[in-house]
Amino acid sequence: MSKKILIIEDDQILRENTAELLILSGYEVITSSDGKDGIRKAASEHPDLILCDIMMPETDGYSVLHALNQNEQTATIPFIFLTAKTENNALRQGMEMGADDFLYKPFEDIELLNAIQSRLKRQDQLTAITGKKDKTQNDQSTHAEVMQELLSKATSINLKDGETLYHQDEYPHFVYYVAEGSIKTYQLSNQGKTFITGIFHSGSLLGYKPVIEKRPSNQFAEANELTEIKKIPANSFLDALYNNPQMSKHFIRHISRRLSKKEEELMSVAYNSVRYRIAFKLLELSENHPNGIIDLPRTDLAGMIGTTAETLVRTLTEFKNDGLIETDEHNITIPDAKKLRNTLIRF
Repeated sequence: MSKKILIIEDDQILRENTAELLILSGYEVITSSDGKDGIRKAASEHPDLILCDIMMPETDGYSVLHALNQNEQTATIPFIFLTAKTENNALRQGMEMGADDFLYKPFEDIELLNAIQSRLKRQDQLTAITGKKDKTQNDQSTHAEVMQELLSKATSINLKDGETLYHQDEYPHFVYYVAEGSIKTYQLSNQGKTFITGIFHSGSLLGYKPVIEKRPSNQFAEANELTEIKKIPANSFLDALYNNPQMSKHFIRHISRRLSKKEEELMSVAYNSVRYRIAFKLLELSENHPNGIIDLPRTDLAGMIGTTAETLVRTLTEFKNDGLIETDEHNITIPDAKKLRNTLIRF
């Protein structure tokens, strides 16, 4: 059975020429001219490998990869970036996000075919290893099925805006699933300053790290709005995690991606300007917030970036005057993510 390859490329000539080459080489090919359509086709067509341009209007290649990484069904598909850029930061950012390879335009036919063959071969080897394990564990449920069972037995609670879910130094008895609304987590310094460590929207799981590590929580969790939470008993969560290989693999990948993201954020704080850090965080939040609208209070956003509210407001005003963002009293939107992302190079 021929392998299926998805090409996401806004350049029609390159897209069609690449598709023709791959068809002649025995591959089944799906094409897409923009990032949003590419994300949809990746989820519906289940390709064996994805070739994706970086610089595309509206939804660029980085956003495509980020979206695919959030979906369990598409997160493990081999992903190769196609780019005309040769800057080291483009390569570093793509690899940190989980890309498997890079091809710089214009590339030779044999270079493309070798890269595809290499990635597909590696994926087949991993699938074979996983398949052998699954044959002896065919009675195990998928990660989604296990989570559904845990949630069906979980207790639901409703939190008001500003109400605390759990405290720093509190020993955990539950893992928490955000059914509706959003939760922010934060830490307090010795001087009493607040540092926002994360924002969790509906569909997110939090509080599992102290449960796994059997330690008190090192942060607070608080509702950002009216929020429904499902409380999963810690022992039930650990039993599912340790006894189900699919659940374990999912969390290993999830934690690994989070660690890579944290390392990237630490590098940003250490070596980049405040303007860079603000732009970077806005792009990240826009991708994760519903409809791309960032509705965090300015003080919370400043706390996440590690700067003062005054510096944040001044920089947001500069971004707005430059046409990089749109703001009102509460919300921030990014009309053109590609334009804001391009400015990171100058910062």
